[in-house]
Amino acid sequence: MFDIAQGVSNAQMIELGKKSVRNFYYLNLTNKIMNRQNIPQSNTFIQSSKYIWITIIAVALTAIIVSSGVYVWQRSSWRVTEQSLQQQINNLQNQIKNFPKPMQSTIDIPKETQRTIRLTNETAKWKTYSSSKYGFKFKYPPDYIITSISTEDKIILARLESGHWLLSISVESNPANLTLSEIVTREIADTAKIQNITIDGKAAIRYSITNFGDYGNVGAIVISGNNIIRIYGDGSSSTNKRYFELLLSTFRFSS
Repeated sequence: MFDIAQGVSNAQMIELGKKSVRNFYYLNLTNKIMNRQNIPQSNTFIQSSKYIWITIIAVALTAIIVSSGVYVWQRSSWRVTEQSLQQQINNLQNQIKNFPKPMQSTIDIPKETQRTIRLTNETAKWKTYSSSKYGFKFKYPPDYIITSISTEDKIILARLESGHWLLSISVESNPANLTLSEIVTREIADTAKIQNITIDGKAAIRYSITNFGDYGNVGAIVISGNNIIRIYGDGSSSTNKRYFELLLSTFRFSS
């Protein structure tokens, strides 16, 4: 904004100087013409006019020189200021580049904890069944129903009321106080694949069989108090097997 104002001022001063020179030239020309025509003039007037125009021209030239000097000095000062600001910007950019990056904290989450979190997320929108009689609860898929033939001792889950069962939970008393290994010996075929697991902190076994039988394709057995709880699943598809595993992960005992 100052550059424009300064530029206009210089232009005006230069134009004033040009006008002064032209007027001085016209005055001399007028004097010569009058002298040739023998027109009488006052020497005092002529000398006074000359001094006035010389003064005006001197003032105009001085203003032009002074203004030009001020303009050059300001431009030089601005250039120095601009270079200083650019240097500060460069220094700040270098400081940002060299600024140490914050250390990323790494937390080693145990695999079992990761598995629990994953299973919890998968079953977050599942429905919940609770048994006050036997003191347990579990979650089951939202598109499954508890069929009307279910009882407190045997819960049957299916997609349709008259459809094939997919999950089943049965409860039976254990008056003989059988152990898990004794139950396996009595009930599970030798060809079954057996795995020791825990269900809500209680020792349990998980098994799977290759041929369809009375206990389904997959199953789990856990002892709670004086009761034997058997969980069966139809393992004929990967989805059913997955739902069986998820149901086991949500099984909880209240006592």
